[in-house]
This record gives sequence, structure tokens and C-alpha cells, in this order.
Amino acid sequence: MSITLDSLPDEATRLTVLLLNKVFDGDAVRDVGVRLWDGTCWPDAAPRQATLVLNHPGALRAMFLPGSELGLAEAYLYDDFDIKGNVETVFGLAEDLDQKALGGLQKLGIARDLLRLPAGSRHEHGRRGPAKLQRERHLTLRHWVRRLEAHHKEALQFVDEPTYRVWRLFMSGSAHGFTTGRLNVYQTLLLRPGAGRAVCR
Repeated sequence: MSITLDSLPDEATRLTVLLLNKVFDGDAVRDVGVRLWDGTCWPDAAPRQATLVLNHPGALRAMFLPGSELGLAEAYLYDDFDIKGNVETVFGLAEDLDQKALGGLQKLGIARDLLRLPAGSRHEHGRRGPAKLQRERHLTLRHWVRRLEAHHKEALQFVDEPTYRVWRLFMSGSAHGFTTGRLNVYQTLLLRPGAGRAVCR
């Protein structure tokens, strides 16, 4: 059963559901649902291939106000939202959103509603720092190495043995480097003096 705005507990929840209704249509949410920070499910509680989990009341503002794929990616990296289930399904949802034709007045209305949501603090809501990225990176690399080793013969259908060995050695060495602290991941954001947006990354 679909939720109604009158049944929602507070202004941020109602505004978030209103925005979801404006931005996504029925076809777009066939395979992807949304769960709000308070447990509210949109458009309903039916199981789907993937669920976008909004981690705080300002999550949609962080996701959509920049109006770019980079903004969406950063909102995920900074834990404004999470993805449960089949991640690839969400890329299809993003493509549907990118192709959706919205008039100028519609875009202004959506931007106005997004600004009514709390800005929030990415530090408060779990911004990921270099230390956490470092801890997670070696787990990813080890998973890749195990997958590569398990599909050795299949890999050789696309590359030769020396290339396979380079991949295996590079990823294993990198995993070790992240574990011991010899390697790390840093993000750098450069701003032109007086400018309000990043010009280089």
C-alpha cells in the first residue's frame, strides 16, 4: 500500500516523500525502493532488488541539490545515503533521472523544496575519512585477488599470463600496503579564491 503525506510524522519526512513523488515515476521505482531515516518506506514496503537508504533528513538535499552525478557520488561517499541490495539496479535509476525531461519551473520548484530540507553536517552523519577508506580498501583488494585467482583460466582468455601475474601481484601488494599503512587514500579539493565551487579534484 502506498503511503500518504497526511500519515507521515514530521515536515522533513513529508517533504522528502513529496520530492520523491515529483522526481521519480512508477517505472523508475519498479526495481528500487527508498527507506527513510525513520523507517518510512517509499513508494511502499514491497521488496525490490535494491533499496536507497536515506540516513538523515537532509539526505535528498545532499544528493540532488548539486544537480550532478558528482554530487550523487559524493553523497554516497559521505554516507548521506546507502544502497542495500543490487547496486547495479541503482545506476539504471540514476540514468532514468538524468533522462527525465523537467521544465524550468519544475526544476526551480524542486530546488526550492530541497532547500527547505535541513542541510545537516556530513561530519555529524558519518563522513568517511582517510583512515576508514584505508581500512576498507585492503578488504576490497583482497576480494578482487580471490576472484581473480578463482577465475585464472577465464582471465587468460582475455590477457596473457604475464599480465595476469601483474594484476595479481599489484593488487596483493597494494592490499598489504594499505594494511601496514605504507599506502593511503587522500582526497584533495581545490577552490579558486573567491569561487564557490570546486574547479579541480
